Amino acid sequence: MKLKLITGVLAMLPMCASADWQTTISEDAFSSLKNGTMAAITPQGNGIVFDCKGAGLSVAYLEADSTTSDKALSSVDYVPMMVKVDGKPLDIGEGVFSRRNDNYIVVEAVGGMSAYDALYKIRDAKKTITLSVKIKGHVFTVSVPAANVKKATSQLIAGCKLEG
Repeated sequence: MKLKLITGVLAMLPMCASADWQTTISEDAFSSLKNGTMAAITPQGNGIVFDCKGAGLSVAYLEADSTTSDKALSSVDYVPMMVKVDGKPLDIGEGVFSRRNDNYIVVEAVGGMSAYDALYKIRDAKKTITLSVKIKGHVFTVSVPAANVKKATSQLIAGCKLEG
């Protein structure tokens, strides 16, 4: 039942629209490291998000949702995730559901290609970046244009000191 609720919520939303890549960098009060977010969110409320926190980096599928309970999110097993950059697939492994904040849920990649490798591949995109998750046979996809992705990626890499 819980899985049906999550699947139903995701199925009701359109999954493809225009979005601009944006990056924000902020100070971490507890260390000399910085935190950053690079995201492309569609007008429908779904998107792709990279987060750097301290020395870590993650990539996730983002979906507007304020009603699904944390208990229902945690009851879903790992789900397959795939990124395509200009039509070329990148296996980012499996993802887990969690609540990002009061307004969004995420499926964060936890295996496969590292978020660092995915970030560097996305930086070179020319046309479209697509992220899909598969839940009980249903595929949920967000596609965003590559416009501004190189600039946004460079800002995240520099701001979070992700280069070598």
